Amino acid sequence: MIENAYTLDYTVLAHEIDFTKHFKPVNLFALLLTSAGIDSELKGSGIDTMHQAGCTWVLSRVAIEIIKQPYQLDKFTLETWVEGNNKLINTRNFLATYPNGEVAVRACSYWSMIDMNNRKVMSLENNPFVAKFPINPTTAGIEAPARVADVKEGTTTPYTISYNDIDYNQHANSVRYLQWVLDTYSLQQFIDKKLQRIDINYQHEAAFGTTVNIVKQENEDQHLFAIKNQEGLTLCKIKLLWANKDE
Repeated sequence: MIENAYTLDYTVLAHEIDFTKHFKPVNLFALLLTSAGIDSELKGSGIDTMHQAGCTWVLSRVAIEIIKQPYQLDKFTLETWVEGNNKLINTRNFLATYPNGEVAVRACSYWSMIDMNNRKVMSLENNPFVAKFPINPTTAGIEAPARVADVKEGTTTPYTISYNDIDYNQHANSVRYLQWVLDTYSLQQFIDKKLQRIDINYQHEAAFGTTVNIVKQENEDQHLFAIKNQEGLTLCKIKLLWANKDE
């Protein structure tokens, strides 16, 4: 067990799997964020408490490595903890392991705190909310979230943000960006390939009713995405690394 980590024992349920009976990456990502939210709530830095103080956490970058994708009814333990802070970034790690100790998933995420009135990034130095989280410098054994290159040209898919996409701010939920890009693939991609690593860079918020363009560029098993608004502003960049299932 990792010191100062929030620990969640989890079983993959039928409604969370895809046609291969594996835990959908989108649902896996949602679980990571849920565990971070619970940890924050337990430490007195939950959504409602922070909103009352006029601030909130926002996810800026995340990297997820799927070592052994959980299968239907698989049981695993998810741990999440804060590795450290600098003036503007809070680093939170995740590690999911099976009962035999085998690693299922590793992840590292960067968070910023923003002032909800002016939407500006706040300093984390001497911040009372940050002080509530004990620091454990243990890494999750994953390379830091990458700075994803922008995509200028590629296959473009339009999408209009609707009710099921939005969070309490009426902006697209962090998980939805990953769902949108995965929905650009045929089923054959998931039959032939396995998703090894996900890097996501969040840059600007996307509001309810906005139509975005999902621009996709494939280079063998490394695929880049840029989600842009109608003015061409990049809202989010995603890099996916795939591998053959027999590797």
